[in-house]
Amino acid sequence: ITGEKAYTGYGIVTHFYNHEKSITPPNVSKIVTIMDYFAMKICGLSETVMHTSVASSLGLFDNKNHQFKYEKISSLGIDTSILPSVTDKSVIIGKCRGIPVSIPIGDNQASFLGAVKENENSMLVNIGTGSQVSAVCSYFESDDDIELRPFIEGKYLACGSALSGGSAYALLEGFFREYA
Repeated sequence: ITGEKAYTGYGIVTHFYNHEKSITPPNVSKIVTIMDYFAMKICGLSETVMHTSVASSLGLFDNKNHQFKYEKISSLGIDTSILPSVTDKSVIIGKCRGIPVSIPIGDNQASFLGAVKENENSMLVNIGTGSQVSAVCSYFESDDDIELRPFIEGKYLACGSALSGGSAYALLEGFFREYA
């Protein structure tokens, strides 16, 4: 309908399905992710702002301009007032027992921050059930092989992903059994 790529599991796709099937709970005021909901609840907030790294993962998001594609979302019959406010800044959203709580960021972005010493001069290879190679960069128009994900401080993560992580482990395990 929108001419955009949107996959099962994206928040906007899920909301569209629920909307089409008339199964959206009647008292929903905003779309949030589980991490945003948790941060909101521990801070005692009734509404929160969403980081671009999370908003992007909902789908139909303009990474370059840091906002949802409101017109395209509207074309799906979705009331865009259900979309959260978005920021690309690392901000404190509230406090829990006097301790500042930072805005949640995407899981790939958080793992990158936690695993590398220098953002600008590092590449992270992460192999689990899937696999990813991530590196910090400035904005660029990406092709289908590289996904550009919002990061922090106006930067992006260029990310190449595959679903072969578990298979790679199995291959490696077989190699060690046979030759080691």
